[in-house]
Amino acid sequence: MTFSNLLNNLKFILPLLVLALISKWIGCGFGAKVLGMSMTSSSIIGSGMVSRGEMALIVAQTGFSAHLLSSEYYSGVIIVIILTTIIAPFMLKYTIKKQVSVGVTNVSSL
Repeated sequence: MTFSNLLNNLKFILPLLVLALISKWIGCGFGAKVLGMSMTSSSIIGSGMVSRGEMALIVAQTGFSAHLLSSEYYSGVIIVIILTTIIAPFMLKYTIKKQVSVGVTNVSSL
């Protein structure tokens, strides 16, 4: 794993980061909405699930070990996993503040 070409790898990292954030947030939020939760509560659940990167880490490590993923892309995937883990608490804080400002404070309504 190398981080020497990190800036050159931004064309890979940024779209992957956006895709990872949006797909986890919408995917998990959609599941919560299907189960009858409000949009704000669904957004909280989606935001909370964004940081779940352990499966991506296992898949990346397996692909790298099997020589299916180059060290350049492996480093990019690891950076994206780290960034989603860092960004998730800020997303969660924002959506929780949004729910409180809407006036939903009853835990049973989550």
